[in-house]
Amino acid sequence: MVNLWRAVYPRSCLSSGAHDDDIGDESLHYTGCLRISKREQYLSTLSTRSQQRLRQEASQVEQLRVMLEGLPEVPNDDDAGAKARKLRLLVDQYRLGDNKRSPSVQSSSTSTLVPSQMEDVDSLIPAPVIYFKDGKPYDCPGLDGCFPDQKFSVKELLADDENENPLMQDEGSTVRYFHLPANNMLWVEEVMARFYHEQRPKRNNQHIRTRTGMLLRPEFWEAQQNFDSSSEIHARHMKPFCDTIPTDTATTDSGTMALFMPYLHWETGRGQARTAEKIKRINHERSTMAETVVDAQNLSSAKEPPDGFGQHLNTGETRKISRFMKKGAGLVADGAATTELPDKTRQDQKPSLVTEKGKLVGLILRAAAELFEAMDFIIEECLITKYLHKNPPLHPRRTLDQSYYGALRSTNARDKDQVVYRATCPTQHTHCTGKKGAEKKGVGKKRAEKQEKCRECQEEIKKVPRLIMVGQLWLWILDDRTLITSFPRRWGKLRPDTSDVHQSIRTRLVNANNDEINSSYDLALIVMDECSRVFFDRTLSHDRRPKLGDIFAEAIRSITYKQTAAFNQFLIYAHLASGKYGLAQYQDAATQHILLNIQAEGSLLKEAKDIMDEMQIIIRVEEQQQTVMDMFTKQIEQALPSTTATRHSPWLTVARAKRLQASIETRIRELKILLDLARNGSDALKELLTLKQQQAGVIEAREAVKNGEEVFKQGQSIMLLTMVTIIFLPLSFLSSLFGMNAVELNSGYFTLAQEFTYIFPISLGIIIVSFLLAFNPNTFTNTFAVLMRSVISFIYNITTTWVEVNTGLYMLGRKFTAKSNSLRNKQVELTREWKVNANTTRLKATTNQDTGDETNTNEAPLRPSRALTFGSSVLGMSRRNTELSEDVESGPIRANSTYYSTREP
Repeated sequence: MVNLWRAVYPRSCLSSGAHDDDIGDESLHYTGCLRISKREQYLSTLSTRSQQRLRQEASQVEQLRVMLEGLPEVPNDDDAGAKARKLRLLVDQYRLGDNKRSPSVQSSSTSTLVPSQMEDVDSLIPAPVIYFKDGKPYDCPGLDGCFPDQKFSVKELLADDENENPLMQDEGSTVRYFHLPANNMLWVEEVMARFYHEQRPKRNNQHIRTRTGMLLRPEFWEAQQNFDSSSEIHARHMKPFCDTIPTDTATTDSGTMALFMPYLHWETGRGQARTAEKIKRINHERSTMAETVVDAQNLSSAKEPPDGFGQHLNTGETRKISRFMKKGAGLVADGAATTELPDKTRQDQKPSLVTEKGKLVGLILRAAAELFEAMDFIIEECLITKYLHKNPPLHPRRTLDQSYYGALRSTNARDKDQVVYRATCPTQHTHCTGKKGAEKKGVGKKRAEKQEKCRECQEEIKKVPRLIMVGQLWLWILDDRTLITSFPRRWGKLRPDTSDVHQSIRTRLVNANNDEINSSYDLALIVMDECSRVFFDRTLSHDRRPKLGDIFAEAIRSITYKQTAAFNQFLIYAHLASGKYGLAQYQDAATQHILLNIQAEGSLLKEAKDIMDEMQIIIRVEEQQQTVMDMFTKQIEQALPSTTATRHSPWLTVARAKRLQASIETRIRELKILLDLARNGSDALKELLTLKQQQAGVIEAREAVKNGEEVFKQGQSIMLLTMVTIIFLPLSFLSSLFGMNAVELNSGYFTLAQEFTYIFPISLGIIIVSFLLAFNPNTFTNTFAVLMRSVISFIYNITTTWVEVNTGLYMLGRKFTAKSNSLRNKQVELTREWKVNANTTRLKATTNQDTGDETNTNEAPLRPSRALTFGSSVLGMSRRNTELSEDVESGPIRANSTYYSTREP
């Protein structure tokens, strides 16, 4: 069983047992697994290159440790110097407990040098350089190391010194590659100026005629920025771009090319969190800087700040102002920074406070881990502090969501919801019994403590949460022999990282064929290829680089599996609900809970949407790479001469560029396939939710039918109660009535037969009428209503007719009606006659006028034409129709009126 466990989980670096036959990381094995006495022996077994690398790392770590211990004290628990001093104090306590001599904490030799070194962070950041001569690797003269691990410091690369700066030296036909390990715009401008032996051009100067100024013209540099002063820090990035830039005022032809391209990389969750916290702290200090400067200027002549001074500042800022004021008053000498802790701090950390040696060892290990993390991030934190708000500024790395949602103030919640983060984050083993479970099984207490965490939990805790990041490749081909790139590395990596892009480039150049690198264009293609294939290189599997495609494919498979299981569960419970419906003992509470609960499907749909969202962002980055690569291929086709295919022909460079284009297109197709699968899963979940919604409608309908049946049963019960009430209420009332000793009821003396004679017939009549109203409400009510209306109508009509006839009102009304009709007819006749006379008179006058006109012209009299007669007749008809309509409007016309027999004269 033990052998099987070792086969599944082999021992490697940082394992508790011996593992000399399985060393995963030489550096990790050297620093974390070996005793100090055995390190030299281990080094002797390594290659010369590995020995140099390990010694260089050890030297760098020692240098950083000394620098951190020499930092001035600030009351900040996160300060790297405080962590270094804390570890030193704990080690002193441990040695005092063993009666060993405690070394002094103060280091006077480095205390005055460290602050300036930390401020000059450019001297601590290496800038790799790679040379090729005649198509073969070439070691840069005067530089330690060998190809491809030779490095200058960034400070040396920015120095305006022709004797020391390799950028300013002419190497003839040597192909040179210089790399800046951060997207720092200020570095880029200085490097370009050094290459052309010029000074960095001043900003906002539109009349720049230098080669550096032409290369960094706004349309090729500042205008490509996709942010402004009000944007969030994580919104800083350059737009995808590739174009040739003329840098010679005498001609428009130039071999200078600029390229900006995004690419995917990764970072640990802890590293990204520390970077975000550092940026947040710097922004907070910057927001209060104005008030700080005002307070310092107002109190520059005072020796001590007054009460309440600097309440808007944090403790570290107040300490800085206080030190500034004391220094101005002569109370603190220049260069008096010391690493000696205050007496109060030393008293609080006396060895007597730690009585148990085991606890002290635990504190030492914890302090060492904190110091290691601080040392791992100190250079990057200093870089952010110095250049984040410079003009031009530093571009920090962005997470996947920050690259797309640049307007959001914070994306912490979205970052921790990344698919890759959830897949790489440690999870609690749900089936782990733990210590209590082992004790219940009869295992001893000590053995139970050993089995407190199962082996799967121990493996889970080794996981490191990781995030997908988006970096920027800035690339300039200054001529056929010089290439300059700028892209960031992972934050906080002192040791070599196999997943680092530049490390991959160096590895690939070591394995490159002879004569493969003949120009800067060949180097540029390798750089672009390595940047674009970070997550698509399946040959590298020994680092912590997340397997992007596998993680997303597994997440999609998990959603599909859960969706299928949920769909099957829905069908099963829907079938059970359909089968049980209608049974007398039907109890569907649990079934309905499953059918109506959409929490699981909603969570799956949210996860599917997150996957699609991230896939679309990734595809967007890859499509931007494809766009830049297309432009780059066109540019090199125009820049390189067209020659026949030979071993050194530029045609081979163009062919490599086209192969890279095809490779990017293949990756995009693969990502789109995953996106389609995720979209199919999302659509299936939506269909399932639709089915559940429809099933909810069916359940509601069934519940309505069920409630209707209950209402019907309740109605029957009420009807039964109504029947009993109808029967016994009249009997009770009459029995109570005749039971009273009233004088009116035969002086209170009725025989039983007499009382029954009255009670039963009356009650029977009331009961019959009540039953008819209760059990035949529609028929009986309608008949009764018709009967009542008929009775009321009969009584009303008979009464009113009798009154009118007997009182003479009826005949009087008839007379008034006949008189009114006679007057109406007379009115109509007179009105008609007046209108006819008026029309006749007007027609005669018109005819006489026409006849007179004809006589005056000495013409023979003519009879009216048929057209005139016809027009007159039509006019007369229309007038008669008008008169008729007016008469009709004025009142009714009787049928026997003489109006209809009237003819025109």
